[in-house]
Amino acid sequence: MIICLYGEDSYRRGKKLKEIIYFYKTKNPSMDLRFFNLEEFPDDYSSAKDFLEQPSMFTKTKCAVIKSATTVEKKEWKKFIEKNINTKDVFIIISENKKPKK
Repeated sequence: MIICLYGEDSYRRGKKLKEIIYFYKTKNPSMDLRFFNLEEFPDDYSSAKDFLEQPSMFTKTKCAVIKSATTVEKKEWKKFIEKNINTKDVFIIISENKKPKK
């Protein structure tokens, strides 16, 4: 599942992000959670991809919070995002300043 938060107001966007993470943590207390900032480190897209693809020993639910995911123009990254649109155990939360393109 992919959730995209966007808008110029970073305070409200951050507040909503905390609410979503809290909701999923209460439903899945053993969920793996990692944060990636692709605005500062664009090459970390491969780390995010690896994190979400690797199976965990302790839980099947994973969540990646990715800031500025649309700044990466790699085809493999775009295909990976599209592949995980309807997954049940992988949550990708994208935070953007502007509305992302289709």
